[in-house]
Amino acid sequence: MLESFTNSYGETFKVGDKVQFVRYVEKNPFNDGWWAPDDMRYIFNEIREEVFTIDDIMFNTGAVSLVEEDIYYWPMDSFTKVNSIKAKPHVHAELIKMWADDPTIKFQYYNTGAEDWIDVNTGEPTWHTNTKYRVKPKVKIEKYYKYVYNSATKKTAINDAYYTEEQWGKHATATGIKEYVRLDWTMKEFEVEE
Repeated sequence: MLESFTNSYGETFKVGDKVQFVRYVEKNPFNDGWWAPDDMRYIFNEIREEVFTIDDIMFNTGAVSLVEEDIYYWPMDSFTKVNSIKAKPHVHAELIKMWADDPTIKFQYYNTGAEDWIDVNTGEPTWHTNTKYRVKPKVKIEKYYKYVYNSATKKTAINDAYYTEEQWGKHATATGIKEYVRLDWTMKEFEVEE
């Protein structure tokens, strides 16, 4: 009889441990190809409710007999320790709780194509595990303008960029522009550091 034995999933068992049956090796028919990672190729389910006690561990194979069963030896990979399977919290668990507690909170998701945070406008986030989410930060809004101006050579020109009034004032002074009119404007949001 062995004192203890470690199965192929890394769990170590000893005589007297409380265990449950679990089936680890059911192939997932939807992700059975070479492209699927190991954790998606198999379905780790079917944990039986009954709790058993290890009575004996066979010396050469690590198979176990159970106090509650007759003298039948089961492969060690057929078991998991009671309470050893802990549910992993959802990757966005904290945000989901915030949203459940206050559905008026605004969220954003990170759009990798645009490389920017986008407002969730659907009312409720989808909480995809491979998408980054965050609470929408506080923002300040500033107006930016385009200008028509007479250059130092007295030619009328339109600038291509948008400027705040303060930025335009500095630009006009630095380039000698004295005559100008605001032409067009837009609004930009900036995150506010808290």
